[in-house]
Amino acid sequence: MFKFSATSPALGGWKDSYFLQGYEKEEDQMLQQGKLEAVAQLNYETWISRGRELEAVQSHVKQLILDMQVKTLKKPASDETVVEVKSTATISRLKNIHVPVLILIGEGA
Repeated sequence: MFKFSATSPALGGWKDSYFLQGYEKEEDQMLQQGKLEAVAQLNYETWISRGRELEAVQSHVKQLILDMQVKTLKKPASDETVVEVKSTATISRLKNIHVPVLILIGEGA
């Protein structure tokens, strides 16, 4: 059995946009209701097709993405114990960086 730890690259203290907050709320509600196909469709519309012409993604590619999402959502939860470490508000420490750094914050078109 492998032991591993995961670390999020997210910036602690960052507040998600209203769009992302709404997406997460809708996704969580669907997951609680067991609507896995609807979650897969929401993810597809949010992250793949948003802002694109309908023909931009071929139908067989769309189906592969939806199938992959549902397969992943159906995977049983791990038996491993997960310990969450409280995030610190590292966003307030950005001012302490004194080397050239490129920070990108984007918004979908």
